[in-house]
Amino acid sequence: MKKLFAVALIASTLAAAGCTTMGDQSLASTDRAAVNHYIVDGKTTMADVRAVFGETKTKNPTSDGGEFWYYSAVNLHMAAPIIKTLGVNFNGKGVVTSHVYGEKS
Repeated sequence: MKKLFAVALIASTLAAAGCTTMGDQSLASTDRAAVNHYIVDGKTTMADVRAVFGETKTKNPTSDGGEFWYYSAVNLHMAAPIIKTLGVNFNGKGVVTSHVYGEKS
């Protein structure tokens, strides 16, 4: 809850100054259709995801020997901030097993 409050406070402060993006810049102009175009479960590799979305700051090992990558960005607009998130699960061979994209204003 404290983290959400801090993000909201920073977002509102920066929004007053104009339009900017905090976090993973690769998500700034991305939408669900683009994510689903670039990431195909069972086919897309870690190298593919890295090439499109860049290196993530958040990687966690999974119990099956794979990794979970998390990207997030806050687009700050005069009207309202837009929070974008992308989570990608990889198996031990580095292939995407599932992904989820979210957008909230």
